[in-house]
Amino acid sequence: MHNKKGFTLVELLIVVIIIGILATIAVPQYSKMVEKAKQAEARTILGQIRVAQELYLTETQGTVYTGDTGYLVADFPLNNDTDYYFEYSVFNAGDGYFALRAVRKTENTSAADGSEAKDLYTKDYNVTLDEDGHWGFQGGL
Repeated sequence: MHNKKGFTLVELLIVVIIIGILATIAVPQYSKMVEKAKQAEARTILGQIRVAQELYLTETQGTVYTGDTGYLVADFPLNNDTDYYFEYSVFNAGDGYFALRAVRKTENTSAADGSEAKDLYTKDYNVTLDEDGHWGFQGGL
């Protein structure tokens, strides 16, 4: 009797099919987890800016929030920072209210002329504090 070692073609095909099925399940789940991590970045940094607005209000002993992030004591990314997925801004501030925004950065997906930019993601985030002291959050999954 011959003692054959190795796998048959059928056995190898079955293994490849099983790996393919597992990959079709795992890749979308991985993409969702990556997206949630990016959303967590936005929530965290918007929270830091929100706390910095409260510190600004306390330090100035005033009632008007600032729209200029240069006055805020916070370590949050500038809009030209390429290590982050969003651009952050205070887009409305006044007496007893302010609004923050995290807007997805875009990536140029066109030819070398740069004529077309495509938004890679669809969700932006807004954090607001209205005149009545109510916090609002919009965006996310």
